[in-house]
Amino acid sequence: MSSTFSSTSFTSNPIISRPPPSAVIYDLSSPTHTTITLPVGSLWSSELHWHERHTEFLRVIKGSVRVRLDNRSFVVKAPKESNEEAIVRVDIGVRHEWKRADADEAAGEKDEEEVIVIESTEPADTEKRLFFWNLNGVILEAQQGSTREQPKFLAALMMEWRIMLHLFVIFKGLDNFPVFWDLSTKLSGVGSGLRSAKRAEGLITHGIFWLVRIAGAALGMRAVEERFTPKELYLEWKSSKKDL
Repeated sequence: MSSTFSSTSFTSNPIISRPPPSAVIYDLSSPTHTTITLPVGSLWSSELHWHERHTEFLRVIKGSVRVRLDNRSFVVKAPKESNEEAIVRVDIGVRHEWKRADADEAAGEKDEEEVIVIESTEPADTEKRLFFWNLNGVILEAQQGSTREQPKFLAALMMEWRIMLHLFVIFKGLDNFPVFWDLSTKLSGVGSGLRSAKRAEGLITHGIFWLVRIAGAALGMRAVEERFTPKELYLEWKSSKKDL
């Protein structure tokens, strides 16, 4: 492995792989959807989050996934017949998470089949692809840097905070709002329950993102970085004049 992150090599290959334990493969070759593959044993999760500008669709092609929509959790299996479809619709504002159906099972109970899910959105704009290119760019750059000589404790801590801040800048700019504190179970017995929890979670996330915007701007961080984005996609985004 080279000693520096090669952005040219990274952006020239639309197949992005990340190692175990949260092993995942992103196929970003399509302009309309993203194909996500979770190998056997992967602990990868989309983590609990919501979108404010896009309706999302999860199409299960192979294997089984566990999906959470707000407080409802269920397993979706790929159809056995080619003329059938297993699609989950995630409306704007719905807190959701998905992962392998066996991700929380004991080691001896793992399903020996990879999982393949196609993610798409309405509107079908460039934001999903921009999100995955830049998210993985930051993560892989950090992983490559971790193979070099380890910095001292304080420097390492500052580096971790800088990486996390950059990821939050991407989340904020590209419509991915994480649930930092899952309040749904804590407020389930309070009057409107889920609605109260979502309101509180929204206030927490937007409050954190307000600080992220200030800190990220001070450090020159953007949701879309040229070094992490294929040239044509970057120019398309730049021409749209979206201030992310």
